[in-house]
Amino acid sequence: DQNVKTLLGGIEYYLEYRKMESMREVEAKSAKAKKQKEKKNVPAEDGLTYNERKQFEKELRSETRNLETIEQTIEELEEIIGRWDLQLADPEACKELMGDPDFYPQYEHKKAALSAKMEEWEACNIKKEGLEEQLGQS
Repeated sequence: DQNVKTLLGGIEYYLEYRKMESMREVEAKSAKAKKQKEKKNVPAEDGLTYNERKQFEKELRSETRNLETIEQTIEELEEIIGRWDLQLADPEACKELMGDPDFYPQYEHKKAALSAKMEEWEACNIKKEGLEEQLGQS
């Protein structure tokens, strides 16, 4: 583990310091730690090392959260646009909305935002599916 500490005393003092009974325990513990470290970097049956798999899983969780956020925003925009469409279908409410000079620019802005979010959702979903495929979770 490349951390050398100088201890005053003999082997008994060292074993007491490490709270071990014998040098065999020290050797077994260091061999076990070395084996675990090597295991993390050995590719699994799917060809990914432990660290690569961990990174893919982290990215997959991130993309899933992004998708959920985007979907929530899309739902909100669709709800707003849907309410406005219903108002536009009613002749009296339509006259009232058309009397507001800011309505049409807001309506177009929301439609454009919805379109952009749909494209963002599509790109995010493609990336998520690619990560799932690489992890073999499809």
